[in-house]
Amino acid sequence: MNKIKGKLLRKGLKDVGYGGKARNCLFLKNNFYNVPESRLYSCTEIQNYLKNKICKFNEKMKEIALEFNESEDEEKTKYCSLKNEILSISPPDNWHTEVQEIKKVLGNNIIIRSSMSIEDSHLASFAGCFDSFQINIYDEYSLWNEIKKVLASALTKCSVKRIIEVTPYFSKVQLGFFIQKYIEPKIHGVCFSRNPLNIWDQNSTCEYAFFGNSVVQGTGISYTVTNNEKPHKNLTPFWYELWQHAFTLEKKFKAAIDYEWVWDGSEFWIVQVRKVTTEDAYMLEKTYAGNIWNRELTLERFPEPLTPLAWTSISDIFVTNVKVLNKQFGILVNNIEQIALSFGGYVFANPNVFNYPEGIKIRWSHYFSIFKPIFWKLLNAFIIFITRISFAKDRKFEFSFLKLQIILILIEKCYKTEFDRWSVNKEVFLKKIKKFSEFKFPDDSDLNKKILNRMEELKKIGEGFLESDFSIFLMKDVLQKVLSKLFQSLGFLENDYLNMLGKFSNRTLEFNEECRQLFEVIKKDINGKEFLNSLASVKDMNDFNRNFNFLSNDSKRIWEDFLKKNGHIRTSWDFIKPSLTEAPWELGTILLKYLSTNYQPKKIDKSSDYFFIELYKTLIKINRIKINYCLLDAIEKLRNLMQMDEEQHFFSGLLIQESKYLIKKAEEYFLAKKILVDKDSVYFLEIKELKEQLLLPTSNLHYLTLKRQNLWNSNFEKPKPMQIPVLNTTKDLNLNLQPEENIFYGEPMSPGEAQGEVYFVEHLSDIKDIPKGAILLTTSPNPTFTALYPTLSGLVTITGGVLSHGFIAAREYGLPAISGSQQIFHALKQGMTVKINGTSGSLEILA
Repeated sequence: MNKIKGKLLRKGLKDVGYGGKARNCLFLKNNFYNVPESRLYSCTEIQNYLKNKICKFNEKMKEIALEFNESEDEEKTKYCSLKNEILSISPPDNWHTEVQEIKKVLGNNIIIRSSMSIEDSHLASFAGCFDSFQINIYDEYSLWNEIKKVLASALTKCSVKRIIEVTPYFSKVQLGFFIQKYIEPKIHGVCFSRNPLNIWDQNSTCEYAFFGNSVVQGTGISYTVTNNEKPHKNLTPFWYELWQHAFTLEKKFKAAIDYEWVWDGSEFWIVQVRKVTTEDAYMLEKTYAGNIWNRELTLERFPEPLTPLAWTSISDIFVTNVKVLNKQFGILVNNIEQIALSFGGYVFANPNVFNYPEGIKIRWSHYFSIFKPIFWKLLNAFIIFITRISFAKDRKFEFSFLKLQIILILIEKCYKTEFDRWSVNKEVFLKKIKKFSEFKFPDDSDLNKKILNRMEELKKIGEGFLESDFSIFLMKDVLQKVLSKLFQSLGFLENDYLNMLGKFSNRTLEFNEECRQLFEVIKKDINGKEFLNSLASVKDMNDFNRNFNFLSNDSKRIWEDFLKKNGHIRTSWDFIKPSLTEAPWELGTILLKYLSTNYQPKKIDKSSDYFFIELYKTLIKINRIKINYCLLDAIEKLRNLMQMDEEQHFFSGLLIQESKYLIKKAEEYFLAKKILVDKDSVYFLEIKELKEQLLLPTSNLHYLTLKRQNLWNSNFEKPKPMQIPVLNTTKDLNLNLQPEENIFYGEPMSPGEAQGEVYFVEHLSDIKDIPKGAILLTTSPNPTFTALYPTLSGLVTITGGVLSHGFIAAREYGLPAISGSQQIFHALKQGMTVKINGTSGSLEILA
């Protein structure tokens, strides 16, 4: 306990927790880079020594994290007091012998570098945060004094703040150092494998200086060069080596890096290396293996940046979804980040996540075993296909039908299970949620533990309802794609197929009808119109209640009944966004649009009967009328899956409502304990952090949440691309590069033509000024906006598929709609007059 013994840096040395910088030096050594001789020290051994020498060291570290206040006089703080204690401790018992070893291997000219456990981690690099000291003549006492300064540099105001800005686990941070032979530089600098101002720019950049000037400290004169320039005279001896190391280190780390180097006149040395830890660099790292991430699959549900609490709570449910995928379909997903991740709050998905072999692994024993009926059913389908294909009238159709049979066989058991239990599962969920919502905390004793227990109860309710979310989506998506291609092979138009598909009962359309009925009630109220018009200026519940009281008792009762049924609806899955219950004036903005217009889009004339009659005739022509039952069964399955998916989406908002109540109770507790300072800052914790702090408060979370909140707010100013890395896809080229200057092409989503003024909407609060008969432009077909469809003439979104809830409703209302691309989205400006064709997918800018 009273000893600290180092290990000589050598290839093959095992990392026993040497801290961030030392760990990376070991990586360099193991990969044959020229690294100065170094002696590494275990952070755990150093920590144990500090605990042995300083009374209640761990308790003092916890107190620092809980009580840190940036405005407090540093000299009077507990972290300053602990820093002074570190500076006063005596050297270890073995220090005389240790110093002899240091001198023997490293010589007299050395540098003591910081290597805290948190340093150069995925959280942050902490560049310039902790101190390093170079000495050329030393004894055991003078060296120990310099080491103590390095360790104590973690306990300055700046250092403590930077640590608690990135982690709630300050008390678990271990102090560390290592000693390196000092290389006298002729020239030295820092080389970035990527442009530090634009991480997607692959040009390496280097800043260097001559002896007497410091690049790292930013003092003196320095020079900047890039790898695409001609070799600089001063760097000629090692020009190739400089850039080659940047390239190879990035390849080995599979991430953007920067490294500090020294040229001593004859040799090129790398003294330290680290990953770049900016947000963009994180995303680059996630694409390094060739992965592509985009927002096409996620934009409908997550159109806006999500707070850390929202995203990590959703990810928590994903864990259960992944387990169910494995159980039901033998699909193996190693971790949630294979499926989706949050970048700047925006949710990106792996478009190949359910593609084999690009995205997933299959547990083939789940299907191919002679002891399983599924094996024999697949074998029978192949045998029948082989016997028919040689004399089939339409081979293209036969291949499409084989794919459909395979899909129906693969999903048969899972579909039956989900369909049979759906109604019961939904009713059980609604009863549990209703019972859960009736509970109120009786008192504030052990409030933190009570909140935590309630959160775990709610999580179990949510998992029971949403555990098959991925499975239902996967079955729906695959079946829709196979059926679409099959009907195309039979000569059906996409519009006829989609129109038929939209004829199913769904909760989104019921919500729209209930909005219309509520509007009729309010309109007939003697003060109804005045009430609706007053909502434009409402800012909070007090304002709203004053206006609400002017309505008759019957109108108020019907309004409140509506909110009991639909009050959980919100435009985002984020807890920070208000629901209709929390901000009922947003419902008023929808009803106000009904008041301002009598416009009603024309309904589509064709019923689904037309489609089925034509299907029957077509099957007779190709002598395949016997499979009509199979196609009808597939369509029915798809409709049922669409309904289950839609209802899951609608009712899951109840989980958000109850979760928010618990989150706000947790925030009250944190504010009272001064763990948090600002209202609404709780949303910038991760769910794991929130639960841990409820169980055992260990840190002041104000600075952590403040930094995250500032980053989240800035992302509204800097919208992220739809795809990372940004590529010009073949789809975009085919859809949008047209010879006509003002004509663009997207994907047709709902048939019909419309002409009107473009109006951009992202939130319900944006709709109050939308003109009558506008073409609504939005990022995705948000189901909440469907209540506005009767007042619109058309819809254009940047993304969304044919089974998106908003597009299903558009077809029901006969509202022409297209899903565009980024090119269309960027070409349109608010107020433009455009003409869209939901049959061909065209959009023409008229003025």
